[in-house]
Amino acid sequence: MVIEAIFELWLVGDGSYPHLAVGMHVSLSFEMALLQLGNDDNDSQLISIRDTEYSFAGTVIARYEEPEPLVVIEAGNFRFFSEGQLMTDLRLGDKVSGEGVLVVDYYAWAEYVDVRPAAPDIFSTFAVRRIRRAQIPAHLVHVAGSRKSYPTRVRIADCSDISEVKTTAAINDDSAFYVLDLETIDQMVPRTFISK
Repeated sequence: MVIEAIFELWLVGDGSYPHLAVGMHVSLSFEMALLQLGNDDNDSQLISIRDTEYSFAGTVIARYEEPEPLVVIEAGNFRFFSEGQLMTDLRLGDKVSGEGVLVVDYYAWAEYVDVRPAAPDIFSTFAVRRIRRAQIPAHLVHVAGSRKSYPTRVRIADCSDISEVKTTAAINDDSAFYVLDLETIDQMVPRTFISK
C-alpha cells in the first residue's frame, strides 16, 4: 500500500521526530483530521481522494477520554486515530465513514500508547519514497509585528509552491509543511517517534 500524509514542520523542531529522508524506513502512527464523519455499514476501506485526503469506512476499535474523546478506527487493513468533539457519540464497535486529511501523529497516540489500557497497535512500517515541501500560501500567513500566524496544514491543491526535497531538513521557512509518500514494507522498524 502507498499512502500520502502530511508531516508538519514543528514535529522535528520540538524533538518529536528525527529528520526523515527519502529511502528511510519508518514506523509511524497517523491521525485522520476529519472533514466529515457519519455512520455507515459499507465495506471497511481507505480510499485516496487526492494527495493527503482520504475517504474511509471502518469500525471503531478503541475509545479513550482524554480531555477530548479519541477513537481508533480500522479501515481496511489500516488503522488511525481521530480526536475531538466529533468523536463524542462514537462507541466501540460503531461502523463509521468519513473524509479527512491523513497526518503523521503529532504525539497524541505515540506518546501515550504505553499507558492506555488495551491500546491497539496502529503503527505501520514504511519506506519513505518521496518528500515534497509545500509552502503555505502567503494570503494565509498573517504577520503582526514580530508575530506570525498561519495554519499548520492546508490542502495541497491550494499550495502554489511545492518542491521535491530529499530530507525534512530542507525547510528554512516555518510557514511550510512536508508531504510524505510512504510505501508499506514487511519489516520490523523501531518506532520513529522520539519519546520525551
